[in-house]
Amino acid sequence: MSLTASPPPLVESGRLRRLASPLAAGAVAALGTVALHVRDPHASGSWGYCPTALLGFSCPFCGSLRAVNDLTHLDLAAAASSNLLIVVAAPVVVAFWTRRVAACWRGEPRRSRCGCRGRCGSPSSCCWASSRSPGTCPSGPGSPPEPLRTPSPNG
Repeated sequence: MSLTASPPPLVESGRLRRLASPLAAGAVAALGTVALHVRDPHASGSWGYCPTALLGFSCPFCGSLRAVNDLTHLDLAAAASSNLLIVVAAPVVVAFWTRRVAACWRGEPRRSRCGCRGRCGSPSSCCWASSRSPGTCPSGPGSPPEPLRTPSPNG
């Protein structure tokens, strides 16, 4: 029998396990943000070529890359011009992530997910993407108006 006790763990293993997922997600987001700050997506071909450019409409993902780059340079007007949805959503996402990290730190149980985010978020993103790409939908927002039909003189 030993009289020396093992030292207490520096970090509670349960807390570390709870924090692993949100901290990993934050690290991936931070790494992507740093990469977008270093390599400018405004330069043609800097991140490869978008296949939607061949189809002739603006890609919301390319605009998102440019918006994040502009945000890292603290150019809010250019970021809003590139993708307003990212500019509005970024602080909300950071707030939700911070709240989740704090809850994991305190050991609070995970709350049930609200179905509204999935039902509301996806359609609003699709509407945003289609409104930013004029002419892609035959009768969608941003498409050219149909010509007025005039009655023929014969009847």
